[in-house]
Amino acid sequence: MEWFPIYNAGKLCSIEPTYQLTSINLIISIATFTTGMDITSLIVFLDKPQFLNYFGVPNALEQGLLVGSNPMGALLGCILYAILVARMGRVTMFRFGTLLWIVGSIIGITSVALWMVVLSRLIKGLTVGMFSILVVAYASEVFPKRGKGKAMAFTHLTHTASIVVIYYASVWSTVLKSHYSFKLVWGVEIIPSLIFLIFSIWLPESPQWLTVHGNYSKAEAVQNKIAETYKPNNKSLVIPKLNKIDLATLYGDGINNFRYIDLFRRNCWRQTLMGFSLQMLVQVSGVNFLMFYIIYICDMLGLEGKAKTFSASVPYFINMILSSLPITYLDKVGRRDITAAGSFPLCLIMIAIGIFMAIDGHEVEPEVQNLGVNWVVNAHGGPIILGLCFLFISIFALTLSCGPWIYTNELLPTRAKPKGFALCMLTGWTVNFILTLLGPLMILHLKWATFVLFGAMTFVISVFVVALFPETKDLDNDVIDNLYGNYNQKEKNSCSKLEKASSYPATPKTSTEPFGPIIMNEFDDSSNELKST
Repeated sequence: MEWFPIYNAGKLCSIEPTYQLTSINLIISIATFTTGMDITSLIVFLDKPQFLNYFGVPNALEQGLLVGSNPMGALLGCILYAILVARMGRVTMFRFGTLLWIVGSIIGITSVALWMVVLSRLIKGLTVGMFSILVVAYASEVFPKRGKGKAMAFTHLTHTASIVVIYYASVWSTVLKSHYSFKLVWGVEIIPSLIFLIFSIWLPESPQWLTVHGNYSKAEAVQNKIAETYKPNNKSLVIPKLNKIDLATLYGDGINNFRYIDLFRRNCWRQTLMGFSLQMLVQVSGVNFLMFYIIYICDMLGLEGKAKTFSASVPYFINMILSSLPITYLDKVGRRDITAAGSFPLCLIMIAIGIFMAIDGHEVEPEVQNLGVNWVVNAHGGPIILGLCFLFISIFALTLSCGPWIYTNELLPTRAKPKGFALCMLTGWTVNFILTLLGPLMILHLKWATFVLFGAMTFVISVFVVALFPETKDLDNDVIDNLYGNYNQKEKNSCSKLEKASSYPATPKTSTEPFGPIIMNEFDDSSNELKST
């Protein structure tokens, strides 16, 4: 793809990438801001006359497909990431994903039928799925271990901020009594993606990706420039400078022949299932159900007009504000502790919501504006349920909003990270899609039992996490690799063979984990540069 200028923008413009971690964090946060916009750019309009007059009244399944097309695209995006990960660098994939988002936005602007809206959200979902892996991978490869938590918390903060911004932009645009109201919002989604596309010129390529693809000289230059610019107050957290042999030794051990089937073999299957469980925990907690269908819940509580609009926006505000707090403590607390501290209260709150809905609610005929709601709650139970929803989002933002993603990454053995993390994210997005697609049907048929079901599933997984999962905070990769067995001898000797094949003399032992837990890429057999140096 060398012919396409956007892939080589840095070379084309002769612009030196930035190696300041703060600047890098700000740039990738524009990407996460972009992916958050599609969460609220549709739900505000689902029951609005201008949307219903233009597209017709969707039934419960069509509503689920409209909302669920985004997570469906995300799970396909995870598959696309797995296909492209060995062919594209991290920065190139950022740009490719951004181009997909722009294409999806253009289809949304020009849509004249529901299937075009679904297609638009599905294509943008591809970007969401790719970036859900890519942002974590890139941050893990560039940021030091003690700074990764802050970096991830900040990217999540910008993600939640975009949800609020687009929600109120959608509410404001409803003053336009035509199809231009929602098409204007869908057009605005292009702006941050264009900004990120421009600023991606200043993103350096991951030194790890460069190493595993044989570009040792550039990998050494990038890694050491990052090390030079990173000046922490604690001198023990300084990023060490590494030469080519150090990088090859650090990033090349036992990766080349690892296959997807190996994720389920001896010494790895436990950690793979743990990663699956953590991603499922986030989804079955019901947070995305609440975020996507808060409008439905407000309808069930009998809210209308400005009261409904304001109440539906509060969870997004809570999520945005409280998501800023994990920046201060995420690097200091145990991964299992913060997961348990969130999941157990969340399951109890979900069950409580279901119980109050059952006690204070009754069945009604669905309204024309929303055929998916046939259960309403009286004035006594409504405020309690709404308060529990706000409490649920608060606890989630403080705990599970970032923790499980870092925990999943750290649990996987080094050799399993590239394929294992992608497969874990695919599992999470698959569950997300199923729950989102079936959300309106669950509300229609299960009613209050929907929330009890979420609570029960969350409780079961939480028990397994506390009882069986190891704590990974501050553990080196070697310790995690050997949690349930040792490398075989061939893997142990791979690095020493690499050193013998090189003309470099043996180097003093350096830190084995300058960037913390690592997400590896496919190892290219090309090592000519190292051998000829």
